[in-house]
Amino acid sequence: HSLMPTTTVKTIGSGGDYTTLASWEAGAPANLVTADQIWQGQLISAATNISGTGTLLTVAGSTTDSTRYKELTTASGASFRDNANVQTNALQWNSANGASIESTTYYLYAIVVSEANFRISKLQVRDVNGTQSGAIQATGTGTGMVVDYCIFEGTITAASNGVVSIKSGKMRNSIAIQRKASCAAIVFSELDNEFDNC
Repeated sequence: HSLMPTTTVKTIGSGGDYTTLASWEAGAPANLVTADQIWQGQLISAATNISGTGTLLTVAGSTTDSTRYKELTTASGASFRDNANVQTNALQWNSANGASIESTTYYLYAIVVSEANFRISKLQVRDVNGTQSGAIQATGTGTGMVVDYCIFEGTITAASNGVVSIKSGKMRNSIAIQRKASCAAIVFSELDNEFDNC
């Protein structure tokens, strides 16, 4: 028998284990299956807004399976879902409401996933600075991604992209918001995907 994998929790943000998403990702074991780990990054507080130029997180390079993978989420109480006014807050990206991720560069995604089984939950992610700016893209070997309780915003106008671009996997309890008038797709689903309560 194998027991449940160990969840290795690392905090991300000012005063955390890592200050950037990239350094958290780089710290993961090369083989999460043999390490028998879930490599979980938690944005450390509701005030944490990880912002910058370019793609802020590229998930790649580790061996994973359906029970041992990288997961990006928030620390307890740090999500927009934990905000005192969550029932009446507008359903849109607002860093005042909880931990958030924001890229400010044209023609790319804030998060790019090319590793299987990545999970992301309870986060607000956007890239809204101009044309063709997306929130999250799973590409290549980025199959089996699971998204839960997220807000994504972007400005995609190309036919082959979406604010959220999923190779294969599940998106649940989440919202994708397009901030440009002319768009071909808000969510781009490349292979078999499941969408629930979105």
